[in-house]
Amino acid sequence: SRWVVARMQDHPRSAEFEKVARELAGPDQLSIGEAGLAAWQGRFQAYRKIQDDLIARSRAAGNDDMAKGIELSRQITLAAFLGGRDLETLRAAAAREKDEVLLTQQVSALAMLGDSAPARAALSRLPKEVTTDDTASAPSAVARAYVLAGDKKSAEAAAILRAAIAQNPRAQDLQFFLADVLAQSGDVEGAIAAYRRVVSSGSTIGPNPVIPVSRLRLSKILLSS
Repeated sequence: SRWVVARMQDHPRSAEFEKVARELAGPDQLSIGEAGLAAWQGRFQAYRKIQDDLIARSRAAGNDDMAKGIELSRQITLAAFLGGRDLETLRAAAAREKDEVLLTQQVSALAMLGDSAPARAALSRLPKEVTTDDTASAPSAVARAYVLAGDKKSAEAAAILRAAIAQNPRAQDLQFFLADVLAQSGDVEGAIAAYRRVVSSGSTIGPNPVIPVSRLRLSKILLSS
């Protein structure tokens, strides 16, 4: 929402936007925004507390799907920002996940963080139409792309990601995965351009962990080139 992006960018009207949001938005929407900002600002103890409370409220209201979605978001966010034990938690969750939608999101996140083996394993567990259809969900496209990139089929991997971006033009976080695949294939200029698109997409994707990861990888490429 606008107030979250304003806080991310230290906009002079961020307090004004936040006041309006608190008057109009529901408590769950506010909690999601506050949690994203807490992670963005490195306040992970507060992030965990906000997410724990939101998950508890969702389950108390009988909304198990929302609770699972929030839990997944927390796993991915902590793994991306902190790594270590939180990365192992995400890896373990993917190994036991039965839900196709959650599984594809988990393994695509793990691939983003440098481990494409779970994506390869997941593809053998998913329905054939998910693993071969270029119009399937973005996470499944990401999983397929990383497996292809690992098989030295970078052009095919990039094509899958470009198709996903074309179908989801506002999902600029997908540019990160394209940049990663292009970097692995040696297309440095293409990777730089895609990483820059991610870095400049805060107003669209909010406090998404792919932004700081893209900044780091973009810096490494620019320093090495």
